[in-house]
Amino acid sequence: MGNDLKQLIYCSDARKAMDPMALRSILDLARTRNAELGITGMLLYSNAHFIQVLEGESDVLDALYSKIANDPRHDHVRTVMSLSLKARDFPNWSMAYRAVSEADLQAHPQLNDFFSPGFDEHSFREFASPARFLLLAFRDIEGE
Repeated sequence: MGNDLKQLIYCSDARKAMDPMALRSILDLARTRNAELGITGMLLYSNAHFIQVLEGESDVLDALYSKIANDPRHDHVRTVMSLSLKARDFPNWSMAYRAVSEADLQAHPQLNDFFSPGFDEHSFREFASPARFLLLAFRDIEGE
């Protein structure tokens, strides 16, 4: 088992739109579990679509992602990127959260594709790192 630091970004589609109480429940559990596991990251949600960045030791992160991929609350879980890190991008957050509004998407039109039903993560891999760009952009905006 390796303990190399890794960052994984994935997106998924909620099986049904989630109300704020359901999202709060997910966040509370994730924050507690992630703190115990040494996982940091950020979750964005918009119109029943998720994009999340997770950071942690490679073996721990892989086990967590396997659980996420099998979670019945969402569908079409797909890895956008996975890379080794020297330092975390989200070192102080066991799970930051941001609900992405229509106004946010209008302010950043290049980001709309991440939250569209036809999002094709393969097309983004040919660019430098739009997923990291998206998540880092929202990291610095006030959220939960």
